[in-house]
Amino acid sequence: MREDLARLGQQGPWGAVIYTTASELAPRDVLEGARALEPVARKYVYISTVNAYRGWPD
Repeated sequence: MREDLARLGQQGPWGAVIYTTASELAPRDVLEGARALEPVARKYVYISTVNAYRGWPD
């Protein structure tokens, strides 16, 4: 993941990063991504569906 984020950082600047596929990641992993792209992204939005569905595993 770090290598991917570094590549994205080199491709910027970005108006926004919208991260929707990280349900399985720990909050520290999401924070790492936000910090890695902070210099080149105006906004960073993380959308998690982990609590959107009834009966979703804890």
